Amino acid sequence: MSKDIVQQTQSGAMPPWRASGPRNRFLGDARLLDSEKRKIKEWVDGGMPKGDPKDTPPQVIWPKGWKSAPDHILQLKEEYELSADGPDEYVWFVLPSNLLTNRLIKSVEFRPEPAENFHHMLAFVDTSDSARKMDMADPKPGYRRFGDPGFVPDATLGAWALGALPHSLPTGYAKAIKAHSDVVVQVHFTKRGKPAKCRLKIGLRFANEVVKHHVVTLALRKADLSIPAGRSEFVAECTETAPLTVELLALGPHMHFLGRKIRFSVEHPDGKEDELLRINDWDFNWQMPYVFPQPKTVHAGSVLRLTGTFDNSAENPLNPNRPPKLVSWGPSARDEMLLIMMDLAIPEDPLLERKDVREYLENLGR
Repeated sequence: MSKDIVQQTQSGAMPPWRASGPRNRFLGDARLLDSEKRKIKEWVDGGMPKGDPKDTPPQVIWPKGWKSAPDHILQLKEEYELSADGPDEYVWFVLPSNLLTNRLIKSVEFRPEPAENFHHMLAFVDTSDSARKMDMADPKPGYRRFGDPGFVPDATLGAWALGALPHSLPTGYAKAIKAHSDVVVQVHFTKRGKPAKCRLKIGLRFANEVVKHHVVTLALRKADLSIPAGRSEFVAECTETAPLTVELLALGPHMHFLGRKIRFSVEHPDGKEDELLRINDWDFNWQMPYVFPQPKTVHAGSVLRLTGTFDNSAENPLNPNRPPKLVSWGPSARDEMLLIMMDLAIPEDPLLERKDVREYLENLGR
């Protein structure tokens, strides 16, 4: 695999990291330095000599079980049987929270087994019973739907991909989950040439400190998206003005197969603009959350701006429509989206009691 390793690391395809810009703008920046890339290539070109045995690092002992002991565990009520071959599967599973009271969540840990059959997961909170009804209407375990979950989430709990570690919110920050709600998880399954019996547990850790900042996940989106057929560089944009001061903790951009570039910025009341995220080579297969090392303040009156560039031409090898056709917003692979999920902290209102906060959430389509 040595030649493949050199090619993948030199091109930047591996380790996977799509965001451009300054290093360590986000936690877990996986990009290699140019010096590290050269070292890998020189080592392979030199015949991959073994290093000094005395410099051998200790063998890694991978931890078993939970990385952080959960206070509450959710799990699939039955195993999901995945076939050996065939296309990837996208399945939404409904996990009753079994919570008797409202709780504040510090971190969420996903435990899929076998992990190699799970490409990624997204977890949402449903208080409408909509997901349960779709689950009951589908004869198989869970329900099938591409893109959005089919309901307006009350909250978003988090995301997982291979190699992801649980992330705990800063001290004094937490997400709320209502009593008797359901946690709805989208699982993207991949097949490995042999049947698999897939299991999933989700561990929740509750806040044990005074919470002064309520974290909510909201989406800024271009719902009236319409991409003409044949356009190789179609630019779409949407904006939202922040009516109150909030803190921005993390970003989760999303497009489908026509997406080529995505950019998110904040224009402050004084006119200064900060580019917070730019992906110049969008890849549908590597959708990951981008978490800031420290919360970023977004003052009231600031303009949140999301810009996406799409290629709806026949020259785009990923275009699912042959020949190309007009593509609008929608949940299927042949539709398209432009949105970014934002983890926002509402200061001094952990229970969302302020009227202006509730109106803000409603105005953003929550």
